[in-house]
Amino acid sequence: MVEAWFFQISRLFYQRVPCNKLSRLFYQAMQEVSRPAQEVLPENALIPAKNIIDPVPNHFTHQLSARENYYFDAPAGDKQPDGFFVEGTKVLLVNKTDKFCWVIGPQGVYVLMSPGSLVPV
Repeated sequence: MVEAWFFQISRLFYQRVPCNKLSRLFYQAMQEVSRPAQEVLPENALIPAKNIIDPVPNHFTHQLSARENYYFDAPAGDKQPDGFFVEGTKVLLVNKTDKFCWVIGPQGVYVLMSPGSLVPV
């Protein structure tokens, strides 16, 4: 609906219609625009500063053969994962142990994950 108003206003503008009529039409068109409600995200929606690498690496050493959950810190107990990488994501392996490894993802996120699905590129 807004597109129709915009088309009408632009057509009237080129026909040199007085500005007061154009502004009235524009105001009416903007009344139809709906905006989402503002929402403050929870604290856990932020990526900790220590887990952001800038600049992002320009080469990657491994690729994931399956979806893999990751954590910003060492998982303790029943801690939910902080996110996941999808299958095929390329990562830079930084440190690897038997149970976990530290990697840098393509967005520059430095995270801990299981090394089970890592395949060398």
